[in-house]
Amino acid sequence: MLATSLKKNNNSISNEPEQNVIEAFHSLYYSKEFKIFEIKIKELLKFYPVSINLMNIYSLFLIEQKRYSEAISYLEKLIKIQPSNYRSTLDLAICNSILENFDKSLKYYHYLIKNNYKTDVVLDQIDILLKKLNHKDIIKNKFLIKNILISAIDGKKTNIPDFWRAFNIIFSKNELIDLTRNSKNLLFNSKIINFLSDDLFLNSLKSFIFKDSEIEKSLIKIRSEFLSLASLNKDIPHKKFIFSLSHQCFLNEYCYFISKEEYETLDKLIGEIDPKNLNEVNISLLACYKPINKILDKTEILNEYKAKNSEFSDLINLQIKEKIVEKKLEANLIKLGEIQNFVSLKVKNHYEENPYPRWSVSLLPQKGTFIEEIINNDLQNKILENNLHSETSKLLIAGCGTGKQVVDSARYGNLKITAVDLSVSSLTYGMRKCKELGINNAQFIQSDILNLKDLNKKFDVIECSGVIHHMKCPNDGLNVLKKILKPGGYLKLGVYSELARKFIVEMKEYIKAKKYSDTAEDMRLFRNDVFNFQVNNIDKDIVSKLFLSNCFWNLSGVRDLIFHKQEYRYCIEELIEMIKLFKFEFLGFVIQKDILDYYTEKFPNDKYKSNLKNWDHLEKNHPEIFGGMYQFWLKNNG
Repeated sequence: MLATSLKKNNNSISNEPEQNVIEAFHSLYYSKEFKIFEIKIKELLKFYPVSINLMNIYSLFLIEQKRYSEAISYLEKLIKIQPSNYRSTLDLAICNSILENFDKSLKYYHYLIKNNYKTDVVLDQIDILLKKLNHKDIIKNKFLIKNILISAIDGKKTNIPDFWRAFNIIFSKNELIDLTRNSKNLLFNSKIINFLSDDLFLNSLKSFIFKDSEIEKSLIKIRSEFLSLASLNKDIPHKKFIFSLSHQCFLNEYCYFISKEEYETLDKLIGEIDPKNLNEVNISLLACYKPINKILDKTEILNEYKAKNSEFSDLINLQIKEKIVEKKLEANLIKLGEIQNFVSLKVKNHYEENPYPRWSVSLLPQKGTFIEEIINNDLQNKILENNLHSETSKLLIAGCGTGKQVVDSARYGNLKITAVDLSVSSLTYGMRKCKELGINNAQFIQSDILNLKDLNKKFDVIECSGVIHHMKCPNDGLNVLKKILKPGGYLKLGVYSELARKFIVEMKEYIKAKKYSDTAEDMRLFRNDVFNFQVNNIDKDIVSKLFLSNCFWNLSGVRDLIFHKQEYRYCIEELIEMIKLFKFEFLGFVIQKDILDYYTEKFPNDKYKSNLKNWDHLEKNHPEIFGGMYQFWLKNNG
C-alpha cells in the first residue's frame, strides 16, 4: 500500500502525503516493524522533504530508539518550518539535555517558558536538567538560567528544589553579604538599592525558601533597618522589597532571629495601628516579623478590604483568605475514632501548631499505569513484574501531613486515595492545595494510625513515611498497617536512622542544656546559636549537616528535626528483625542514584541491591547515606 500511495502522491505537488499513508506508517510503528518502517519513511521523505507529519513521526521514532543526534536534525528542520511547534521544541530541549548540550537545551526551555507552553511539563524537565548541571555548568550558562528563572517564577511560588540551588549560584550573594556586613544606612546605599530592586531577587523571595546562612543574616540586618525607619514615622522606601520579604518570612514561618530591641519596636508599632486607616506598607513590614493574624486583633476587616497595592492583596490572600478556605474545608473532614493515646495526642498538638511540611507549588508527576512500574522507578530497578493496574487499586497514605504526598501520588494514575493524619490543620492545608491543583480522587480523614482497622478497608498500596518512628510503640502502628494491607500488596515505609541522626541527638542534648522549649522564640534563639556556632561551642561538622537539611530553613522543619517530642531511631539490624517479624519481603531502598551506583561497585553480585546485611556494612562505613530517612519498599507475603 505504501508503494502505491507513493506513486500516486508523486504525481501531485504537495508538502504532505495522504492521510492513509500517514496511518500506514503509524500501523508499522505500533506493530514494531521498525526495519521496514525506517526504510519506507526515509524513502518517502525524499519525495516530501518538508513534510511536518513525516518528520514528526520519524523524530519520535528516533527518540524512542535513543538516537538523539539524528532526532535533533529532524526536529531542527521542523521548528524552522513551524516556529510555533512547541512540542518539537520541547523534544529538542530534552534531546540536547540528554546529550549534555546544555546551552542549547536551556535556550529551548527559555523559549517555551516565555511562550507559556505546558508550563508544568517544561518546569519538570528544567528541574531534571538543573540536577545534571554542576557549579561550573551553571556559572557558564548564568545569563540563560537567570532569564529562565525570571520567566518561570514571575508572580508564582515555584517550589522546585533545584531552582534554589541555581539561584544561589548565580546570585551575587558575596557582594550583598560584604555590603551588609561593612556598611551603615543600608537603605540609602546605591549598591544595596540595586539588590532591593532586582526582579530575580524579589520574585525568588516570594517563591521559595532561601537556605543560606549569610544571605539570611543580610536580610535580618536589612529588615531591622526598615523597622527602625518605621519607628521614626518616616516613609518606607523600596516597597516591592518589603512585600517580597514578607512573603519569604511567611514561607519560612518567621524563623529569622529577632533582637530584644526589635521586639520592643514591634510592640510599639503594632499598638499604633489604626484599623480604620491601614498603612499597607507598614503592616507588610510588620508581617516580615509576625503573621498578620498576630498583628491585627481582628483580621475580619481584611476579608472585604480593597487593597491599594496588588502586592498587599497577595499577602492578604496568602495569610488570611487561604486560612478561611481551610476553615471551611474542615466541615468536610471525616473523623475516625477518638485520639486517646497520650503520645499520639502530643504529636497531634505538635503538628496542629506547625503543619509539616509547608509547601506552596508542586508539579504534578507523570502518571504510570501499573503499581509495580512506579515501585520499580522508585527503586531504580526492575525487580517487579507489572500486575496491579493503577485504576483498580487503592492507596492509603498513613500520615499524609499537609498533602504533598497526596499530590506526588498522582504518579500512580487515577487510583483511589485515602489520606490520613492526626492534625486537622495539616489535613485542611492539604485539602486546599489538592483542590487548587484539581486533585479529586483523594479522601482526607483525621485519625490515629491505631484506629485505622475501623476503616473496614484493605489497600493494595500503603505509604507511611516519617510516621511510626513518632509513635510510642512503632510496632503497634506497623501491626495495624499489616492487617489492612492486602496479601501481595506493597508498603513504602520511612523511618529514622540511628547512625545518620547522631548529630541530631547531640543537638537535642544541646537544647536540653540550654533549656530551650519548642516555642517559636526559643527555636529562633537556637538557630541564632547555630549561626554563631564558634562562640557557642557547636561543632562545625554538625553545623554543616544542619545547613544541608531543608528542615533547618523553616520553623516547622526545625521543630520536626530537633524539637520533636517523640522520636525512635532504627539501625538496619532492627529493620531486618522487624521485616522478619511481620513476614514482609524487602524490595529495596529508595535512595539517590550515586549511592546505588556505589553500592553496585562494592557488591556487584547483588543484582537487585536488596541485601540488607550489605547495606548495614555500607552504612556503618558511611553513616550519612540515610541522612533523610531509611525509605524502602516491602511486599506483604504473609
